[in-house]
Amino acid sequence: MRKWPPKIPELGDVVKKYIDDDNPLSITDDSGIYLELEEEFSRIHGRKYALLCSSGTAALLSAYFALNLRSGDEVISTAFTYHATISPALIFGVKIVFCDVEDDTGNIDTSLIESLITPKTKAIVTNDMWGHPCDKDKITAICRKHNLRYIEDCSHAHFAKYGDKYTGTFGDIACWSFQGSKMIGGGEGGILLTDDFKLYERAVLFGHYSWRSLQTAKSSEYLPIAQTGFGLKLRMHPLSAVIVLHLIRN
Repeated sequence: MRKWPPKIPELGDVVKKYIDDDNPLSITDDSGIYLELEEEFSRIHGRKYALLCSSGTAALLSAYFALNLRSGDEVISTAFTYHATISPALIFGVKIVFCDVEDDTGNIDTSLIESLITPKTKAIVTNDMWGHPCDKDKITAICRKHNLRYIEDCSHAHFAKYGDKYTGTFGDIACWSFQGSKMIGGGEGGILLTDDFKLYERAVLFGHYSWRSLQTAKSSEYLPIAQTGFGLKLRMHPLSAVIVLHLIRN
C-alpha cells in the first residue's frame, strides 16, 4: 500500500534554509512568507483577498463570522462531509439544515436544496467530496435567486476544476485545509479567499490582531478595535506556510 502523505525528501532542506536565513518564526502582519503564499494562492484562483489561518476549521470559523451569522439563522449544509464543514457555525447559534447527497458523487443534491430554504436561511455550504466538484452552476443560481451566501469548503479539492474554473472561485467565500493528509499539506493550516473586502475585513479582525488588523481595518465601525480585533489568534505557523508554498510551486 502506498504511504500517504508521500515523503518529499527536500522539505527538510526547505525548512532548514528558511530558519538558517534568519526568517521570522512569528509574523504579526501580512509580510514575509505569509504575503508570498497569500499572493500566490489568490493569484492562482483569481481572487482579491486571501487570509492564512491556523487550520481549515479556523478558516471556516472565520468565514461564518465574516458572514455575520446570528443565533436562529439557518445554513443549508451537505449531509455527507467532515463535521468541520459546518460545526464551526454552531458557535454562533446557527441552525444547521442538512441536505441529502447524490448517490454517485456524495456531493450535495442540488435538486433538494430549494425545498429546504426558509425565511431564516442565510447561506449554503458545500464540500467537494474526494476532490469531485459539486454542481457549482446550480448552487450559485439558487443563491442568486434566493439572495443567499455561498461558502465553499474546498478542503478535498485543491486545484480541482468545475468546467474551466477552480473550485473556490464560485462562492462568496472559500476555505481550504492544509492539514497533513490533504492534497496540499503543511502539517496544519488553512486559507480563506474572497472578493468581498467587507468579508475579508471581518475575517481578519476575528483572528488576526496587532499589525495585521491595524493594516486591514478600514470601516468606521471597526477602527476602535483595529489594534485588538475581536481577540482571537488564528495565525498559521510560518513553517507550515513555507512547506505549502514549496508544494504549490513545485
